[in-house]
Amino acid sequence: MWLFTETGFVSVVQDPQDRNKMVVRSRDKVSLEPLVASYATKVIELKNRDYPYRVFLTRQQFVDWLVELGETLEYTNYKTRAGQTRGHDFTRPLHDVWSTMLQLEDLGKPPRNQQFNNKESPAPYRWTQQDWADAASGAHYGRS
Repeated sequence: MWLFTETGFVSVVQDPQDRNKMVVRSRDKVSLEPLVASYATKVIELKNRDYPYRVFLTRQQFVDWLVELGETLEYTNYKTRAGQTRGHDFTRPLHDVWSTMLQLEDLGKPPRNQQFNNKESPAPYRWTQQDWADAASGAHYGRS
């Protein structure tokens, strides 16, 4: 599971040896600092790994952390909040993630309940240069 929080980006997986433990991995130590502070754990560094920094939590600690994230969330724009807590160097890649994931949006697709016979299907929507420019600026959706 990938999680983008106001303090960082982590990838979470179940510990392969113990289903009651979770491995919270990151590419930078700062993303793990809230977990270290809350759960008195330590960051383990494993060089030459996709995610070189990790902490180990019990499954319940991980669930408690997710609940805390939800209960304390007070911002109205994630990228703006991340910029306040982590700065421009962190938010610049967030814009790339946002833009990439926009490709999965249902823009230009027929409604899901529309029926097609077996021989017909609509042509996939091809994004124009203007679509990409509008999406990057938020103009496509009236938001940023």
